[in-house]
Amino acid sequence: MTADWTVVHILTHSSTKRSAPEFNVKHGWHARLGRAIDEYAELNTDIECWSVDYGHDVPHTETEDGIVYRSFPSRQPLPTIPWIEHRLPTIKYVRRTFDFSIPLLRKVREYVRSDKNVAFHFHSLTYLNTYLLTELFRDAPIFLQHHGGLRGIPIFDRTVYPHADHVFVITELKRQRLIEKAGLPADQVTVRPMGFDPKTYSPEAVEPSDLGFTEDELLFYIGPLDSSKGFDRILSAFKSIRENRDVGLVALCHNSSQPLYSEVKKTEGAYPLTEFLETREVVQYYNAASAYVSYPLSNSSLAGGGGLISPVESLACGTPTVSSVARFFPSSTDGVYAELDRSSDLADEISNMLEHPPELDSCREFAVEHFSWANVAADVGQTYTKTLGIER
Repeated sequence: MTADWTVVHILTHSSTKRSAPEFNVKHGWHARLGRAIDEYAELNTDIECWSVDYGHDVPHTETEDGIVYRSFPSRQPLPTIPWIEHRLPTIKYVRRTFDFSIPLLRKVREYVRSDKNVAFHFHSLTYLNTYLLTELFRDAPIFLQHHGGLRGIPIFDRTVYPHADHVFVITELKRQRLIEKAGLPADQVTVRPMGFDPKTYSPEAVEPSDLGFTEDELLFYIGPLDSSKGFDRILSAFKSIRENRDVGLVALCHNSSQPLYSEVKKTEGAYPLTEFLETREVVQYYNAASAYVSYPLSNSSLAGGGGLISPVESLACGTPTVSSVARFFPSSTDGVYAELDRSSDLADEISNMLEHPPELDSCREFAVEHFSWANVAADVGQTYTKTLGIER
């Protein structure tokens, strides 16, 4: 059967973690959601997944399981200097915001001018490519996808976002900001966090000793070693807990240029991981941990939903989470998470979770019920059906 529509998912900024286009184009959130829709939404559509990459000069294209993946070269106004960006975050914001790809614009124009029915799903709101594509091709059906953060460029938010047919955000606060600040109709903005693959993130029998640690218990954290995600508070709480428990702290931080890296290295029982870990390896750490911890408190990282998916992946592996982003979770009576705020005693909350862990199955069931890709794809697919009139 000929597809009614081609829906192109586009990650509009370069990856922050790895520069190989063959990795970015197939593992970014745009590609994960695209594959989920193709597998679970039962729509008569063709799915394509595109991305940009400032580290390469040659476009990359491949097809796998019927999905076309493309990566386009892009340019940024400033070079990447990690140790400066950790001290002056505004530089990183400017560099990534103005990530720009002429080859991407040309390919979108080619598709818009073709005879096929094409809709575009742009991933990440506050980037130059997103603003340009939404403005220049406003006559095409456009969906926008928020992946985190509150900060945008207000004048563009007000003038460009109304051209989109629908906007998906990951927190209610972001939804209210778009309704109030950008003037979007309430029924045009939906809260829908990203999901996880239950086949990839699942419980396994992994002990700390299997990964080379001598402690009886592990706390696991993913993110920068600075205050933006509350790691300074986590490290302080860990030191307090370790006085009475044989517990270790594993922090996956990707590089050693971060502000608290040296302190972590000097802290007994704390282990910073700077190497890139494949998904399979991350799953092992989730399973070996007794709890996943995160504590962002700033509006940009917390209210914007930053770091929401890692606690979900942890729960999917049967490991409870102690996190301030748990406020965005549906309610649970099984104690699978501890919700933190500014007044929380982090050391007490973590210790309590270690002393009274929930059932592994309860963690898993909670994550699958609310955040599996099948549920996410069903929600997004309903919006596609309503907006485009796609046959199911």
